[in-house]
Amino acid sequence: MNSGPYASQRIRNVDAGLKAYGRISDKTSCDLIDTIRFDHEHGSISNVTVDPTPNDSFRVTATSLTKRGLQNFAYLARYCRQARPLSLFVRSMGSQDTEAGDVQYETASALY
Repeated sequence: MNSGPYASQRIRNVDAGLKAYGRISDKTSCDLIDTIRFDHEHGSISNVTVDPTPNDSFRVTATSLTKRGLQNFAYLARYCRQARPLSLFVRSMGSQDTEAGDVQYETASALY
């Protein structure tokens, strides 16, 4: 099950930005993107992935955008476990948007 970073697609252009990424340890990696448009728009995306064992993986991603008349926040949290011959996948994601409204979505699957 693929669970790529869940990011706001509303971030179109930037005047300045910061991107940082790396491995905190051999089991933890992180990403951060922070953007700003000088006409009062600010967007952020952050992601942390933890692989405590070769068979377990956790990911948390959050994104936000603030500009005149719009607030957008979205998140994704997922857990994946590989225990041959069984694979378990659990995901929760949601978005709160002052224009498009709120949505929440949960997925759970087990494959044999």
